[in-house]
Amino acid sequence: MTRLTEWFATLATPNKAVMILVAVGLLVIAGVTALHVVDTLTETAEQKGAVTERAQTQADIIRNVEKANAAKQHYRSDPTVRHDDCLLDATNPEDC
Repeated sequence: MTRLTEWFATLATPNKAVMILVAVGLLVIAGVTALHVVDTLTETAEQKGAVTERAQTQADIIRNVEKANAAKQHYRSDPTVRHDDCLLDATNPEDC
């Protein structure tokens, strides 16, 4: 580290200015790159979260359809349930 400071001290003033500008430029490039990496990682995480949420929603839909199919099968196979449902909905209970 001391050699670097000695080398920098031996430079002429215009060369020191150029070296400082190069160092600042490299820091800016590193900062912009870091921000880009963070943005990309955040976007990727959001996409993975959306995929996971869609998969959970589809699983819930499948479970609900299975329950509905089971209820439909129970309704069709049990005459008592059908008769009770008819009584609930009928304008004329005698029609049931």
